[in-house]
Amino acid sequence: MAWTEDQRARFRALKAAGAQGALTESERAELCAYVEELDREEESALAASLARADLDLAAMERELAEARASAEALEQIADAQRALRDEARECLGRLRARRLELTERARAVGRRAAAT
Repeated sequence: MAWTEDQRARFRALKAAGAQGALTESERAELCAYVEELDREEESALAASLARADLDLAAMERELAEARASAEALEQIADAQRALRDEARECLGRLRARRLELTERARAVGRRAAAT
């Protein structure tokens, strides 16, 4: 309801009289009607805001779920990368050992050839 200036003034007057305890039964009923109307208007005004807040919350929850899924996927990728790195280090160690072995064999062959 769009309140008129008279209604606003009447409401303020009833509130002031009520604060002093000087309301008649009909004035008390009138004040209650105004308060109920204010409650309905506030509820109506808040309903749209609450609906928007619910939509925003749902969107944020979806984003959070997507971010968590992405984080899990990235963690799996990082785990795979660590495993590959460890495997590469192990392979490199084997290659170095094999190179040393071949180098020693080549030296031994060279020494034998020089001795003959």
